[in-house]
Amino acid sequence: MKTSSVVTLALVATLSGAWFFTRPPEDSARAPEVSTPRPGLSWVQADDRPAVADATLPAPTEPSAPATPATTTRQEPPSKWAAAHPERPDYRAIRRALDAKPALPPDGKLEPVQPLPAAPAPEAWADVEIVPAFGAGSPAPSVNAALAALRPRLMTCFEPYEQARYAQLGDAYSRLEATQASKIGPAILMLEVEREGAGVRLVDAPIESTGSASAGLLNCAQSVLRGASLEVSEKLPEAFRMRMALKP
Repeated sequence: MKTSSVVTLALVATLSGAWFFTRPPEDSARAPEVSTPRPGLSWVQADDRPAVADATLPAPTEPSAPATPATTTRQEPPSKWAAAHPERPDYRAIRRALDAKPALPPDGKLEPVQPLPAAPAPEAWADVEIVPAFGAGSPAPSVNAALAALRPRLMTCFEPYEQARYAQLGDAYSRLEATQASKIGPAILMLEVEREGAGVRLVDAPIESTGSASAGLLNCAQSVLRGASLEVSEKLPEAFRMRMALKP
């Protein structure tokens, strides 16, 4: 009886030892855990390390265009002459405005012009004194100062459109018998001046030298000057002649 009990205990101990050493590890018996994506993550760790937050960068934005500087109209300061004579027109500004105008209108049609007033006979002034442009006692400076009143109208004669209009008259301008047909420099006009009341009157302005001026420019200038009355501040001779360069 004792012998069978001992054998039984030995068999149980042997079987228990064999089961202990042959059983599978406790961790391998577990079912593998399946990781599920977490909200806000671009990927999920397969282990227990902390998940890395979503590293998605924001969408690139279009580079903003550089700010366009505000455009300002450049205002050229008046010339020294205009600053010294604020009561008179700024002829330089008038010239810039004339240069900006087109030579012809879009339809190509020119407005008609009136014929020039009749000019006096050239021999009537052939013996009249020609005064110098400067010098003591010369009336030319006074007349030149008074001519400022006609400058705005004369400036329009340099406009290509006005020259085209007055060119329709051909060579209608008056001229001296010894007129020079030079093509260089400004035209030279011989002003025929006579006293009229407290002022003077320009009887005519015949051409002494055409220079580089066109027929239209000469016609237009004479239409402004011929018969014009000017106010002067002093009493001038009864009649005299003086030269004037026709330039803007």
